[in-house]
Amino acid sequence: MHSYFDYTRKGVRYIITGGAGAELLTKNNYYHYIIEKIDNSKSATRVELPSPANTYITRYLAATQLFANSMYEENPLAVAFIILGFSLLIILLIMKIYLRKKQPINTFGKWLLDIFRYATEDFKELFKKKDTN
Repeated sequence: MHSYFDYTRKGVRYIITGGAGAELLTKNNYYHYIIEKIDNSKSATRVELPSPANTYITRYLAATQLFANSMYEENPLAVAFIILGFSLLIILLIMKIYLRKKQPINTFGKWLLDIFRYATEDFKELFKKKDTN
């Protein structure tokens, strides 16, 4: 918990807690949980449960998601152009890799086709009906 403060001013008891407004990382997650029970003697009991363990990956993903959502809320057209740009970049990279590796891919395809042809011919020779003349 980032902050907990308990004081009395002008006969009024103030209990202040704060988590600094951090974004929750996963569903049903929490950073702190406090139960205050006040009885007639004006005493309070504080129960603090530890937060579930978070990993760096979930923190980075949550930060990225928060950034993406806020960016989309501010300017959806810019986000659409960014997604379009990344998509085109990926397509161009795939095309470049394919064109560079085209010869080995074609050779591999011919090799597979030859294997299939020879296997078919062998199968026909093995199982063709013998003439009983």
